[in-house]
Amino acid sequence: MLLQLALAPYLIRSRITLLPTLPASEREVLRLAWSLGRPIRPSDVKTALQINFRTARNRLQTLSTKGFIEPLPTGNGVSQYKLTDQATLQLFHIAP
Repeated sequence: MLLQLALAPYLIRSRITLLPTLPASEREVLRLAWSLGRPIRPSDVKTALQINFRTARNRLQTLSTKGFIEPLPTGNGVSQYKLTDQATLQLFHIAP
């Protein structure tokens, strides 16, 4: 949330386009994760994008493999993912 407030003026001035290299479905998941401001769950993706739970889980796993999100292990496996710094930099095309 604080990062959103800090980046907002920069984004308004530069009119940055979001992630042209990722498929639209993956961009939507990253945008959703950013807007939630908390770790994202497959059920969040399922509800927001109106897709099957397995599809939501697969999209999260794909983004995790690409390094945009990282799994947060729980007692029964992985049920939540959080955005990485790489995702934030890519999401807003900010040079590292």
